[in-house]
Amino acid sequence: MMRLKRLGVMACLLCSPLSVMADAQREIPLCCQGDNRVFLAFGEREGIQQVMQVFMRKLMADERMRPFFQDSDRAKLVEHLTDQLCVVMGGGCQYQGRTMAESHQGQVIKREHFNALVAHLQSAMDERQIPTQAQHKVLAVLAPMYRQLETQ
Repeated sequence: MMRLKRLGVMACLLCSPLSVMADAQREIPLCCQGDNRVFLAFGEREGIQQVMQVFMRKLMADERMRPFFQDSDRAKLVEHLTDQLCVVMGGGCQYQGRTMAESHQGQVIKREHFNALVAHLQSAMDERQIPTQAQHKVLAVLAPMYRQLETQ
């Protein structure tokens, strides 16, 4: 039983992007399907939204990151990011936004930008007191997304 539990955690940590939307046109990475513990650890959708609000504040305070977001509707972006993470965590949300490629078309996103974004996300999760294990599960799913951006 314990071995199966460990295998489930490992599978979650190593999961790769899967198409999870009924829309089938939007690909969002998914982790821990059928296990809502990460979603609950974040405080469900409301908690995810609070993390995303802190995250956006941190991005806008960073001179390297501000240019990517300064012309966007940040409230709408927070909603989209909230829905995306809710889907990643298996929270039952629906994401109606654009794909990663559509959202970042024409932008030059370097590894340093992606690393800064991840650092701000970690900082936002820490500020909202998200348990480290839940953070790691989400970050393990999001990390491969850089490959979707660097090929543009």
